[in-house]
Amino acid sequence: MPEFNKIQNQITSGDFLFVQGNKWYSKIIMGNTFSKFTHVSIACWVSLGDVRQGQHENNSQRLCIFEAISIHGVRIYPLDMFLTDCQKRGERVFWYKLNPGLDRQVFVEYLNLHLGKRYASLWQMIYS
Repeated sequence: MPEFNKIQNQITSGDFLFVQGNKWYSKIIMGNTFSKFTHVSIACWVSLGDVRQGQHENNSQRLCIFEAISIHGVRIYPLDMFLTDCQKRGERVFWYKLNPGLDRQVFVEYLNLHLGKRYASLWQMIYS
């Protein structure tokens, strides 16, 4: 993925980020799913408001991802931190721009419905 600071403003809510891991368990995931990717997340601009003043009128936003992780479930995580984590693990990240004709707001609202839900138990991951 190109340098984050150079493309951050081109990423829009609903775009996909695919991860290609290189650990032993990544090989198992890729083999079981017949994919070259081990993880997928969805970009989303999150409105932060003005936290210092206790106001939510300021449209300050941060680029984050929605992802499902077995331990945490479905969560929102800052994209810059996600990319740093991936880089530390030696993973490659690929950005896929979502079709411009799709209603991104509906898409993000759907993701919000799943925020905090459980993803999969360790047993489900081992079994599958």
